[in-house]
Amino acid sequence: MIRSLGLEDLDTMYAAFKYAFSDYPIHFKLSREHFRKKFVDNLDINFPFSAGAFYSETLVGFIFTSSSQYEGKRTAYNGGTGVIPEFRGNGLVQKMFKYLLPMFTENEFQQCILEVLVNNHAAIKVYKKIGFVKTRDYKCFKLNPLNFTVGEVSTDIMIQQITNPDWDRIIKYLDYIPSYLDSLEMINRNIKNETILEAFFNSQPAGYAIYQPATGRICQIAVEKSFRNRGIGKALMLHIYHHSDTKLLTIINVDCKSESMLIFLLNIGFVNQFDQYEMRLII
Repeated sequence: MIRSLGLEDLDTMYAAFKYAFSDYPIHFKLSREHFRKKFVDNLDINFPFSAGAFYSETLVGFIFTSSSQYEGKRTAYNGGTGVIPEFRGNGLVQKMFKYLLPMFTENEFQQCILEVLVNNHAAIKVYKKIGFVKTRDYKCFKLNPLNFTVGEVSTDIMIQQITNPDWDRIIKYLDYIPSYLDSLEMINRNIKNETILEAFFNSQPAGYAIYQPATGRICQIAVEKSFRNRGIGKALMLHIYHHSDTKLLTIINVDCKSESMLIFLLNIGFVNQFDQYEMRLII
């Protein structure tokens, strides 16, 4: 049976998630509380648009969906898809999408977005059958603290924590459009867990960063083009490092077209953990 999920399904969702990803290349060590925080609080699961495949009373497959405006379109974001090992090869992902897509259409969603590991060939094949196409190439990074090198920070640079950023101004610093998870819509939903920094060079606005101190996850970081190569990005990263509870900083879904960002991260000690494709289905 396939049906929409609800908050009352949280325990079985947690159990199914752990089992479905037990053999995944990236290890997820999530407690039930962390699972709830990651998917219910941070992802903001839209339960009516999330699907579960049940065998008797057991959840054996799932699609966790978030919904928001993204790039000006009403978007359903696939924030987690899994099938437990014993039930793979039965077309459950296609069946769950067959259940969800009429609901997306009826509720005027314009697109569905997901990310998939580039070496997950089986999943990519399934998504292509459903109608998804590759739209972007992403790299995901993690900091090795032993290799963290930023050097001295110029006294001309000042970092301030702010609460009311001029979004229209600072997002122009970006070289690429952030992925769905790091879009301003999602950041504002999770704002209680985010810290926003602005960098000033000789009192002039020059850069910004958004990160989660509890997890070390960096959502956005950018320097205004005319102020680059002056240590501003390094100063922002150093501030994040010192003020994060964990020193294992991460930044995901960096667009491969942004060579300057890729070079910057590698130069200060970040390691490319894995690569993903963004895939989209126009509804």
